Amino acid sequence: MIMQAVESQAVESGERSRLSAGQVQRVVSEAARLYFESRRSRVNAFVERHFSLAGSLALHRKALGWDVIRAPVNVALAVPYIGAKLTAAIARGVGAKRLSRFLASRRILLETAVGREIEWLILTELLELPFRQGYRMARKDAFGGDHPGLGRG
Repeated sequence: MIMQAVESQAVESGERSRLSAGQVQRVVSEAARLYFESRRSRVNAFVERHFSLAGSLALHRKALGWDVIRAPVNVALAVPYIGAKLTAAIARGVGAKRLSRFLASRRILLETAVGREIEWLILTELLELPFRQGYRMARKDAFGGDHPGLGRG
């Protein structure tokens, strides 16, 4: 999407090799607008597919196993998690940037299979972005085009 817009702008300006900063900004802004517009149009179908009763049941099949233990632990960890985030915000507000970064970067909640699956679905199906998660890899890039290092999607 971006490369097509850049090439189009270059042809219109009659210059194949150089774009002005203003042209680049317009191209990127237009590409982003088109990308997010196209993603917005996919949200309702995505939500219906994965968060309706049938979709939710399929998604939560991933919760069997260790997630049965991790989920209630995460509920208990919600208070310290929120406390760390609020304290990080307060620290940032009073100028304690190192403390703020430290607290904000703490991973308090346990990762779950359901959380990983939701992350995978959002990035690869809704946003259509290249993403690697464990053994899975998605190559499609609806925003920037294919990535040579990942191959074609």
